[in-house]
Amino acid sequence: MPEELTSTLEDLDSEANGDELVVGDLVESFEHRGFGPMLLVPSLISLVPPISGIPGVPAVCGLLIMLISFQMIFGRSHPWVPDMVKKLSVSREKVEKMQEKGRPFTKRIDSLSARRLSWLTNPVSIRIISALMGILALTMIPLELVPFGAAAPAGTIALLSLGLMARDGVMILFGLLLSSSVVWIVAANWNILWPF
Repeated sequence: MPEELTSTLEDLDSEANGDELVVGDLVESFEHRGFGPMLLVPSLISLVPPISGIPGVPAVCGLLIMLISFQMIFGRSHPWVPDMVKKLSVSREKVEKMQEKGRPFTKRIDSLSARRLSWLTNPVSIRIISALMGILALTMIPLELVPFGAAAPAGTIALLSLGLMARDGVMILFGLLLSSSVVWIVAANWNILWPF
């Protein structure tokens, strides 16, 4: 199959304007491809260092994923992102470092992906998976208190969104298994992660 994950990662650099990558430019580039890339990009940003280690980035990405996933649940035809979020930016240098670190991982995932068990990508399944991704995105906010802690739900969201893009039911099933583990860990340690 096409290298969906790797090509999405590589396309981030092509959207950088000068020394910065602006979220609004990303939205304009990816929104015509549907919801998959709009979920995949923020999950990759929260997964791969060094950008994932910047304070506030996992929380913002988590909120963005929640927003996009809820739009999928309610059947919007195209993703919508607030202007406030579109104005956010990150340096090209950090994007290039993220690409370098993430490329071996994304190529490996792409090599394992194929169209199978496509019944898991029917409209009802997509809404259920979207709700789950919204819950996982919510866990990214308290997990930011743990260094690179948001990488676990971010990686699971990346896997689920890629599974939807590639219509790979096996990848979705694996993502569902991982998501149950992430939710259980967060629920079991909620008092530590969010002691307010």
